[in-house]
Amino acid sequence: MKKIIYSLVLILSISLCSEGILIGQDDTTVNEPVKIRLSLLYQNINNTGPRLLATVKTKVDRSYITLEDVNVKFYFGDSDESLYLGSLKTNDSGEALFLVPETLRKIIDTTAVYLYTAAVQNEPGIKDKETDVEIIKSKVDLSFYEEDSIKKVRYQFWTADSLGNMIPVEDLNPIFYIERLFGLLAVSGEFATTDEEGVCEIVFPDNLLGDSNGKLKVLVKIDDHDDYGTIIAKAQIDWGIPLVQSDQSLERELWSSGANAPIYLVFIVNALLGGIVFTLIYIIFNLYRIYTLSHE
Repeated sequence: MKKIIYSLVLILSISLCSEGILIGQDDTTVNEPVKIRLSLLYQNINNTGPRLLATVKTKVDRSYITLEDVNVKFYFGDSDESLYLGSLKTNDSGEALFLVPETLRKIIDTTAVYLYTAAVQNEPGIKDKETDVEIIKSKVDLSFYEEDSIKKVRYQFWTADSLGNMIPVEDLNPIFYIERLFGLLAVSGEFATTDEEGVCEIVFPDNLLGDSNGKLKVLVKIDDHDDYGTIIAKAQIDWGIPLVQSDQSLERELWSSGANAPIYLVFIVNALLGGIVFTLIYIIFNLYRIYTLSHE
């Protein structure tokens, strides 16, 4: 009898210890903070000041997914000894696009080299993470002119030297685009580079459709450069072919919209629909007659 009681107590003790270990393991799994991948990109459009794009992702199985509603803090300098710029929560794409306030740009512009930091700190369930990007100060100019009836686009790029003076940059590869409805149309080759004066020029195509006034939006972009980040210059010019609304859409053709469909097609469709409705009414009427006759 004592052996049986001893065996039961031993089994019960082992079971409780096993459950305690499993519970402890589950608690560790639940409380372990999620590791994230944090990236930071620098953008500047028309010399209007820095735009910082932070992206937050985490690894699930073998792929990365974006995290929404994560608070990202932005600093000028590192996160320990720096100027706090502000914070922003990530959107449904895991991105937080932060525009540096005008009041802080005057302080930042006093240096030739910028160090920006993005940090995720003290977020519930997320392990702290920070990343930075170092950018050299730059400036761009975009202009248009005609020479011997040839339309040209002129792009010029400067950067700051060690003394803070703006000097031209050679051998950059800006890409010239035209903004279209569903994306960007490249109008320059991959061999378009800046010369010793920081200038790059292209001949503007003369066969592009614009809006009703012939206006086109031109965009020149240096994408994710190691020293300068993403630099964009944008402008509008009326060098396109004016878009003329054709009256052909108002004609009653087979391919016209419903309101302008041919008369014979409208008649045939309505006749078919009328025939179907009449048939249904006839069937219902006869079913009703059969029902009433069966109950007389």
